[in-house]
Amino acid sequence: MSGMFVTARKRRFSQFTITIDDKDGNPVTISPGDTVRVKIGRDELTPILDISSNAAQLPSVTHCTKENPTTVTIIAGDLDFVAGAYNIEADVFDDGDSAIKGVDKGTFGLIETQTGNVAQADVP
Repeated sequence: MSGMFVTARKRRFSQFTITIDDKDGNPVTISPGDTVRVKIGRDELTPILDISSNAAQLPSVTHCTKENPTTVTIIAGDLDFVAGAYNIEADVFDDGDSAIKGVDKGTFGLIETQTGNVAQADVP
């Protein structure tokens, strides 16, 4: 999915799915020795988030699944950076060939979280 656009709320759990395509636009096949990576940050800087399928696959840990499409899970504490537009890049790294099989890039929007108790209504 080239040109992806993903949004998340600041300091809130987020989960989304990304399909990673090869240069011909076909979904990349994940092999046992491959690593799925998702990076969020600004151009030519160290990524704010560097997410890997090698991380523990637990709900309490930011990670992505080793499948395509990949499910990306980001815990609330990892989304505590300045709200705004960032780059997002997802790739499949072939450990056996030391090469990237496919890359998708796009925009990641971190939206400020509103304050207050939304469970209370001001309506009588």
